[in-house]
Formats: sequence, C-alpha cells, structure tokens
Amino acid sequence: MNDIIEEEARRAGATEIRSISGGVEFAADLASAYRFCLWSRTATRVLLGLFMDDDIQNADELYEASLQIPWEDWITPEQTFLVTETTKNCRYLKNSHFATIRVKDAIVDRIREKFDGERPMVDKEESDVVFHVHIDGDAVAWYVDFSGRGLYKRGYRAAQTDAVLGEYLAASVLYRSEWRKA
Repeated sequence: MNDIIEEEARRAGATEIRSISGGVEFAADLASAYRFCLWSRTATRVLLGLFMDDDIQNADELYEASLQIPWEDWITPEQTFLVTETTKNCRYLKNSHFATIRVKDAIVDRIREKFDGERPMVDKEESDVVFHVHIDGDAVAWYVDFSGRGLYKRGYRAAQTDAVLGEYLAASVLYRSEWRKA
C-alpha cells in the first residue's frame, strides 16, 4: 500500500518521497501537506518529524532528549495535548505506556519553564495537539500529528460503525483494481 501513498504524495506536490517501515516519508511545503491531507484516501495520518536520536539507552535519556525539543513552538499552557507511542525492540521499556509518561513529563516541565510555571493539561479524548514518539531499539523519533484526528475520521458520519473493511483499505482496493482505466 505504500506505493499508493507515495503516488498520492507525488500528486500533492511532495518531494524526497520514500517508503519506510510503517509508512511513507516525504518533504512538502505547507500547501502540499494540506493537499495531501485533503486528498489522500489511503493514508491514515500525517506526522511531522520534530527530532530524532539514534542513541537513547534508557528512560531517563528519553526524558532528557525530550526536554530539549522546543515544545513551546507547538503548544501553550492554555491548550491540551496527548502523547501516543509506538515501540518495538526496546530493551529498557517494560511497558510502552511508560514512554508516553516520560515524554509527557518532559513536555510539561519544558512548558512550565517557558511559561512561568503554567502547564498544559493532558486530554485523551479531544486534545488540541497530539504528539507521537516512535521507539525502535535505541532510535527514537518525535512527531507532532499534522493531520490531527486520523484521516479516516473526516467527519462525514455521525457515529462510528462496525465495518468489514476500513475506508483507507477500501480505497486501496479500488485503486489497485484500476477501475477508472477500464
């Protein structure tokens, strides 16, 4: 499916497009990024890379590296946020949720330092900003969720229903069928 997402990125005006584990990475100006979010039918979300570190050895180093990121560029004390994570091959985390706690602590501590002790609150349901941390072994990448809610939640239905096939997967099947070329 990555090849379809690559094509959607190309059509949106992205450059430096390449498949990576778990998705597609590309460079884009703001207009192209918005076009991609608007017109992609197969991507589920768009994450904007903030920082990467290939040598995080423990949870304290995760916290210290997270503390160095200028979170104040993305969030103020008046806003709410959420941290999500994906982890694999991480020897120092017994519970992947602990990564979100350490990153959340770093965000709060940094914002408190920059805003005279004020802090943003975590909101797991309707957060203003979503940050994501991806840990693969010793490599860690931090992101801000550019698309906001998942692209499959575009607001066209009043309630979630049980579906046999997700929208992004259905769109991929239609794309592969080349129905419009017949």
